[in-house]
Amino acid sequence: MFSTDYPLESNQEAVRFIETAPISETDRAKICHLNAQRLLGL
Repeated sequence: MFSTDYPLESNQEAVRFIETAPISETDRAKICHLNAQRLLGL
């Protein structure tokens, strides 16, 4: 899962990081929402 340290870290910077990280789209989806959905039963 992915989170930010708001308000100490810029949310825009965090979004830019995850959008440009050298990872597959499948892994990006898992990090951004799929793992939380699975773990929390959403």
